[in-house]
Amino acid sequence: MTNKNTQKTVVLQNPASFILLYIITNCGVVIPQAQLVKIGWGDKNNITSVNTLYQTVLMLRNALTEVGLPRDLIRTVARRGMMMTADIQRTETESIENPGGGESGREPTPPALRATAPELRSSRTTLIAGGILLSVLLIGVGISFGLLYPTAESLFSSYAIIDTTSFSSCTLLLKGNNTLNTRYAVFLTRHPDICQNHNYVYLSGMNSAKNIAAVACQLDIREHPRTKCTTWYSINDQN
Repeated sequence: MTNKNTQKTVVLQNPASFILLYIITNCGVVIPQAQLVKIGWGDKNNITSVNTLYQTVLMLRNALTEVGLPRDLIRTVARRGMMMTADIQRTETESIENPGGGESGREPTPPALRATAPELRSSRTTLIAGGILLSVLLIGVGISFGLLYPTAESLFSSYAIIDTTSFSSCTLLLKGNNTLNTRYAVFLTRHPDICQNHNYVYLSGMNSAKNIAAVACQLDIREHPRTKCTTWYSINDQN
């Protein structure tokens, strides 16, 4: 098999060459799997599995890629078979006669198959349109990212500093409230390292579910969004 555009050639072994020749000859026609097995393996088709056929077709697709042709020239049609839909030109070359007139005893060389890939046409208009489409896509992704993934400043903008003397080793901030209730105090007492090892602790929770979350940072995350933080969770006031 030769791609005349790239001058790359791959030698196909049987039964791969038989299958490719049959698919090219019947270009545009869906060929059943059983028929391909019969073409490729002849009298041994009764003992050849479908998996062996798929392995052979995979080798053909790899060979197409190796010579610079698209892999999907050979397409699998679900539950029906395989086909080739590209514009394929088939050229048969006559074998060269032996100058001595004698027979060499070797089998005649099979015709060389040349598959020409469809030419890809590019134009300035297409490139400009593609550039505009890419720019619009990037702008859309940026807007979506900003809406779906809010910044640290917006996430923690509703936290207020709590004035408390019980936990003076850190600055406590509570979401939506400025009073430290008993649940939060018990949670911080149970985990003293949260306040002792961090300068800013952001508390939030749900009274109905009795859940508490604490985000502990060394710097104020609203002013330093890249600061490293650690999160603790208390589920149903059990930890």
